[in-house]
Amino acid sequence: MTKRCSQDLTDGKMKSYLPINIEMDKIKKNYNNSINLSKFEYDFKEVNKVNIFKLRVGNELIKGFIPIAVNNTLTAKFSTMGNVTLVFMIMFIKSINLYDGEEMDGELLLIFKSVKTNKTLCVIIPIKRTTGKSKQTNWFSQFGDIDFNQGSDVEKIEVNNFTLNDIIPESEFIYYPNSMFAPFGCDHADSMKADYIIYPKEKAINIKASTYRKLRNTFGEFNSNLKDNIETPFFKKISWCKSNTNHKECMKVNEKGIYLNPRGTKAGAGFNLEPDISAMTCEPIVDEDDNPIDGRLRLSWLKTLSFGIPESMRNAFMLVILSVILLGIVVVIHDMVFNKLGMLIGSEKILDRHTIK
Repeated sequence: MTKRCSQDLTDGKMKSYLPINIEMDKIKKNYNNSINLSKFEYDFKEVNKVNIFKLRVGNELIKGFIPIAVNNTLTAKFSTMGNVTLVFMIMFIKSINLYDGEEMDGELLLIFKSVKTNKTLCVIIPIKRTTGKSKQTNWFSQFGDIDFNQGSDVEKIEVNNFTLNDIIPESEFIYYPNSMFAPFGCDHADSMKADYIIYPKEKAINIKASTYRKLRNTFGEFNSNLKDNIETPFFKKISWCKSNTNHKECMKVNEKGIYLNPRGTKAGAGFNLEPDISAMTCEPIVDEDDNPIDGRLRLSWLKTLSFGIPESMRNAFMLVILSVILLGIVVVIHDMVFNKLGMLIGSEKILDRHTIK
């Protein structure tokens, strides 16, 4: 078995890895000061075709792992990245992350790339089975209810009224920036470093039980009970979160690197980002050496500059400023006493005695 990713660095800092155990109540209670107000805004257009892939290692199908691509360019906005473009989606049959210590029926990952910086944004949405109908169940049914060609690794499907707007929860979310999704191992080339938006299980999107069953029959279920003869760490790392009832082997959350966004996407679809908006985040501002700069240090150059001036010159400069202030006070008092006050207490005869008759 490959070694689990180490989070403790030599300088005592902790890296952020996924999968994690997502505990919303704990985050709300313990991380009240870790509020992130960055905006994720979207209004996705409809697409008419999707491609569903079967991913294999050698001849073995990676079970429960369903890559999904669309034939259109879909964009959203994230305030710390600007415009982001959808690269592809991944649906998991059985969730990779835990939600309050439990597996969800599935997860949907939306992977975006920033147009400006090429950074990756990954939106993670939990999935649960239902017997009801909704826009969400219709979204999954359009590709999940078809009969897949067993001899092909790509299925091209025509869809109608198919938009990602239907599966973005109108909800608060967790923001886990600069994190590594590393089920393949810490240093594996396919590990994905990204900023992560993760929705709570209470806002899981719905899939019909019959659609879920058909997808599971076609693609299998993502779990730790897979064949040992598949030579990849991918399958052996999934036991992180399932080894015992206390889930001690689940990747530990980097508490200093995870934030709650209470506004999230509650407003639904629509764009309201102002140009060059500066998001309020709790992420540290760093210098060119990646060292944090706190509020006091940002103005340290002024302190350094002032102490480079001789003390006698500084004192003379302060004396000049003080003299100007005192002179202004004297002028104001003079105007008040000899003009305004005189008009109030003086008689008309006294006030007019300077007038030439």
